[in-house]
Amino acid sequence: MVGSKGSKNSWFASGGIRVNASIIMKRIAGFITASVALILAGCLYEVPFVEKVDLQIDRGLVGAWVEKGEAGKAVDRMVVLPFSETEYLIHYPTEGNGFYFRGYPIDLGGKHYIQLQVLGTRDGLVKDLETPYTLASCSRDGETLTIRLINKTVIDPKFKDSPALREAFLAHQDDANLFEAPKEFVRADDGK
Repeated sequence: MVGSKGSKNSWFASGGIRVNASIIMKRIAGFITASVALILAGCLYEVPFVEKVDLQIDRGLVGAWVEKGEAGKAVDRMVVLPFSETEYLIHYPTEGNGFYFRGYPIDLGGKHYIQLQVLGTRDGLVKDLETPYTLASCSRDGETLTIRLINKTVIDPKFKDSPALREAFLAHQDDANLFEAPKEFVRADDGK
C-alpha cells in the first residue's frame, strides 16, 4: 500500500519492496556520520608538526581530483585551491558534508610534506576538535596524485608540543610504516 504524497510516514513501493522514507534517511545519516568519523580519525595531533609556514605551494597540486576507485564503485572528489603563496584550501570529500582543510607544505628532515589542519564543514567551523592536525606525504606523477596520511601507530598522538612531535617523527622518518596505505587521485574531468 502506497501512502499519500507528502505524508509523514509515506511508504514507497519499488519493485515490490516497501521502504519507509524515515528509515532511509536514518541509514544515510548513519553512513555520513561514519564517513565523517573516518575522516576525522586521520586528524591525530593537538599541535602542528611545524608552526612556521614559509614554503611555496606546488601549483601542480591545484585543481579538482577524483580518487581512483574499484570499477563501478563511487569515488570521492577533492578540490585543492591556492589560498596564498604558502597555503592551500582543500575540500575533501566534496560530496555530502565534506571537510575544509588548511594545507601547507613543510620540511621535516629534508623532505617535503603537507601539514593539514581541519577548518570546518559546509555547516561552519568544527568546534571543540581536540586533534585538528595531521600530516600527508604527497607525490605527483603526471596526472596522478598519491597521498598517504601519517600512521598513528608509529607516531603516537600523545604529544602536546611541536618540538617533541617533530623529534618523534624524525626518529621514525625512515620507517616503512610511517604512512598509511596510499590513496591515488587523478585529475577530474570537470564534467563531474
